[in-house]
Amino acid sequence: MHDISHTVPQHLVGRTRAIASVAILFVVVFFNTLDRMLIAVLIEPIKADLRLSDSEIGLAVGLLFAICYAGCSIPAARLADRLDRPLLLAIFVSFWSMMTMMMATVNSFAALALVRMGVGAGESGCHPTNHSLVSSYFGPERRARVLGIVGAGGAFGVLFAMIAGGALASVVGWRMTFLIMGAPGLLVALLLWFILLEPRRMMHSDERPRPTPFTGSVKTLLQNPAFVWLTVAAVLCTGGSMGIATWLAAFFMRTYGMPVEMAGFWLGLVSGGAGAIGYVLGGYVSGNSLDPARTVRLPGFFIIVGGLALTLPFLMPDWRLALLLLLPATIVSNFWYSAVFATIQNVVLPENRALASAVTLLAMGSLGNGLGPSLVGFLSDLFAPMAGHRSLLIALLVMAGWIVAGGCSLIMAYRALRRLGPVSLAGR
Repeated sequence: MHDISHTVPQHLVGRTRAIASVAILFVVVFFNTLDRMLIAVLIEPIKADLRLSDSEIGLAVGLLFAICYAGCSIPAARLADRLDRPLLLAIFVSFWSMMTMMMATVNSFAALALVRMGVGAGESGCHPTNHSLVSSYFGPERRARVLGIVGAGGAFGVLFAMIAGGALASVVGWRMTFLIMGAPGLLVALLLWFILLEPRRMMHSDERPRPTPFTGSVKTLLQNPAFVWLTVAAVLCTGGSMGIATWLAAFFMRTYGMPVEMAGFWLGLVSGGAGAIGYVLGGYVSGNSLDPARTVRLPGFFIIVGGLALTLPFLMPDWRLALLLLLPATIVSNFWYSAVFATIQNVVLPENRALASAVTLLAMGSLGNGLGPSLVGFLSDLFAPMAGHRSLLIALLVMAGWIVAGGCSLIMAYRALRRLGPVSLAGR
């Protein structure tokens, strides 16, 4: 493993500025997830209005979205490893916010697919840039907790999308809901440009991390078995979580006859709130150890338990019992985020941090975000002739199995890190 001696000195940023930066990055992740997940609570009215099938919805929301997300993530990360990261992040936020507002204009499957692909392209630069900035502001012993706090913004984004999105759609319709929800992102983009500092500007030119050649950097990452297992874990956990989250409102509406605003309120409260707790607790479960192997071991076991527990809510005869069981299962199954990305940031060269996150996000986007929601739609249609309205239940159980496999992959990453021996984190 690498012995890293060059990183952005923490004292150049300052404690107050670092805390303010975490706050604005939290807000960025909030809107990133809000704009992505708003469509989940609006699937049923969109499907009825545009006369689409489950497979078409799954394709637009999942695979086609993921193609653009994944395809743009590597170029976005290379820019983040070279250019002004706050400025880049402001551009990304502005673009995906405008594309979210464009959802108000779609009138066909083709238009829906194009707009969702645009949202994916804009959102592709969010997490690589965020992770790189967090690693510049905080040392390795604090990154898991900070990434957990920043990542919790995504869970609150889900909560707000489900509750406010469902309530708003019942009053103004789904088109105006997208327009209203997308607009605040433009203000966030302006604020973050003024609030965030680029630490590289405060360093002498000979102290700044210099990106290594692209092909050599990617080859080094893929030759690291721990990095590969961490990426596999991220793909499986993301695919399972996104597959479930995208179709959860539709499941409750079909199975329990919930109206859209009721489904949005309760699922936003439970899924979003539990997700936020899971992100933050996951950072603490990962601990503050300088040993990357210890960062992933305990979360791996918890995620296996969480994935198994996620099968229970879908089998309940009453929606209240389903929500009650969904709460702890969602908390535990979200422990993976901090463990995966903090460990990745701690074991790669500082000049390749954004790239490392982007490679993982590329796999997550194409194989996780892409296949998860799309597979749920495909399996739901496939089993519909035999299982009727319960076909969606079968598809969601498959996604819970993905999360269990993700926890097993974290255990494999732990074993790989142990075989590689101790990693020097000095100066990281």
